[in-house]
Amino acid sequence: MHISLFFTGHWALSVLLQSLFQHRYAAHRMYAMGPKTERSLHLLTALVQGSSYLEPRAYALLHREHHAFADTEKDPHSPAHHGNPARMMLATARRYAAFVTRREHPEARFLGGYPEWPAVDRAFGRWPSRIGFGALYTLFYWRFATRRWQYLLLPLHYVMGPMHGAIVNWCGHRYGYRNFRTRDESRNSLPVDALCMGELFQNNHHARPANPDFASRRFELDPTWQVMRLLARLKLIRLAHVPCGRDMEVAQQSLPTPARALPSARPGPSPSPGHIGSKRRGSAAASKGVPASWPHSRTASGSPATPASLGTIAASRWTSCWTTWMPASRRGTTPAR
Repeated sequence: MHISLFFTGHWALSVLLQSLFQHRYAAHRMYAMGPKTERSLHLLTALVQGSSYLEPRAYALLHREHHAFADTEKDPHSPAHHGNPARMMLATARRYAAFVTRREHPEARFLGGYPEWPAVDRAFGRWPSRIGFGALYTLFYWRFATRRWQYLLLPLHYVMGPMHGAIVNWCGHRYGYRNFRTRDESRNSLPVDALCMGELFQNNHHARPANPDFASRRFELDPTWQVMRLLARLKLIRLAHVPCGRDMEVAQQSLPTPARALPSARPGPSPSPGHIGSKRRGSAAASKGVPASWPHSRTASGSPATPASLGTIAASRWTSCWTTWMPASRRGTTPAR
């Protein structure tokens, strides 16, 4: 009983904080919060993820590259170019380590807008800390495990963060259904994603990367979005404006074909993403919230997008996907209002 609760709790909290802090905040800046709240969430993420803690800066850079080069040879973690999840994880780990140690540098357009706390990142990213957390997990199992098979769960605690990423990127680009026609192989793997807290709505997310709610249709549920709504009600964070109505219609066109009939997407010319069935009346789809310099940024007519035609008109008033407009002195510390 103790082992089941410990494993379930560690899994759920780790993937929730990865989705909430490292993905939706560090990589996409889907909400804003004050510096004290940011530091608290940063430290909580490090403590919960423990031996598999992922530095927000390196995570954000990897994820922005993933969106820019989704399912191409430059994608840092695409199942289209790796024979199995282990090879994909190894390639991702090498790229991540290069960003952490600054041996490699991304394109300038991917820089900025992520939280940085060097003391915490150094302390939790070094091997003594990772080994220490692993020892604590092992001691817990030694004390409370009642069956030998329960020890099979122990190694998963050591690499839980990267394992969540592997599940999302492998399954989310291979298995499931599609609501949107995108220029990649993204899929929605589960209609109610309690396993990865909404991260397996990859097709929805790639079609509208600036939208904090990864669910799109009435039967879909994104648990992390519900947590974000709660935090916003408690005034701990302020959500970025989600375009709706006419703001989204300029970037989306309905697809008459059912989701199962959508062809496989490959990088190259294609119509702008279309939505099959709206989650709310009067809400057609969502936006492309990516910088105009990105190769996938196109308007409905196929012409290169400009900041005013990205379909996230309101988002530019408050926060962009990677906050390239934000002054360096305020990156990572935008106050909630």
